[in-house]
Amino acid sequence: MGELIKRLRETDLGSRELDLEIERLIYARDYRWVDPEKPHSGITYDKYEPGAVGNPVYWLPEYTNSLDDAIELTMSVLPESKLKIEFDRTSFGEHIGWEARISADYKTPWFSASHPFQPSIALIMAMLPIAESRGEIATHPKTREEWECLSG
Repeated sequence: MGELIKRLRETDLGSRELDLEIERLIYARDYRWVDPEKPHSGITYDKYEPGAVGNPVYWLPEYTNSLDDAIELTMSVLPESKLKIEFDRTSFGEHIGWEARISADYKTPWFSASHPFQPSIALIMAMLPIAESRGEIATHPKTREEWECLSG
């Protein structure tokens, strides 16, 4: 996870490859692009066997480019009713960037992360250490199918 956070910190803008890495980490599946030439074609994994027609295909949210998608992911990984998310502008040398702060419940300290361009990336970087410390990485939910059943 440290390598992923480092890559998130170093990127200027969101990246579909980083979105895919986040998805792999959270859901503990070896997701890949349906069509590697078209990253917006969806993702799949070998539920049955490589190339099987019945392998599931999912739309991959744009976690690193969409604040809505980053918030939805954070709320699914840390679903407590006491979840607090705050954003602030912060200085990054010559320009102003974003700081995200998260508290999962009244017992959890605030975690924060900053990014010079994307508030969604700052949020993901703040959420990942909390999720890892609570054992939510690679176990929440065990599959996208389970999450889709739980969320309706």
